[in-house]
Amino acid sequence: MTSEDRRLINALIEYRCMINEPGPRWPEMEFDKNSYSGWAVDEIMLMIMAHPDWTVMKCVETFKAKMLEFACYSSNFSEANFIFEIAYETADDLSDLLGGML
Repeated sequence: MTSEDRRLINALIEYRCMINEPGPRWPEMEFDKNSYSGWAVDEIMLMIMAHPDWTVMKCVETFKAKMLEFACYSSNFSEANFIFEIAYETADDLSDLLGGML
């Protein structure tokens, strides 16, 4: 892992720390958004650990593409689509953030 990748991972960790853990009295939409955003960052971190030969940006972009594919998949279960839409938006934000650091 390069020092550049370590710097990007630190940015991912900081981003994750800025996502507030939702509380029981939060409005449902905000609760869900924060939950799904946190899940997306956690999944990206798992992907980074599972693929040490990939760059951090490759992991983020791969996750983002997968979430877009899942979000576009027509489903009668709109909650599932919403999860993948939020995960895609989170990955897209991370892509922009990390891309600006390169």
